[in-house]
Amino acid sequence: MAGDRYLKLILTIIALELLWLGAKDFGAPLAAQQAPPAATRVVIAGVDLDTGNGLRSAFLPARIDGEVRIVATSPLKIEAAGPLKVEADRPLPVQNVDYLPRTRPGE
Repeated sequence: MAGDRYLKLILTIIALELLWLGAKDFGAPLAAQQAPPAATRVVIAGVDLDTGNGLRSAFLPARIDGEVRIVATSPLKIEAAGPLKVEADRPLPVQNVDYLPRTRPGE
């Protein structure tokens, strides 16, 4: 009988610990449920362009309120001091690729 009481005690302790693990974070907001952060403030200190004909053109910073669209013929180098949020106009295509075992890779 003593072994039966010991087993019941251990199983009760395990059940209480599992209950605590399941209930301790109940109601805590997840990162995906939090409000989105405000837009990142960007300050352009200046622009130095190589026009391609040996001349260089420099612009001083100006205050612009609102949205600015940039159209470039080549990729622009962007350095950020923190994380950037990237939004797309349409979702990326996702395809289901069936798994078929092969004898050799690439077949």
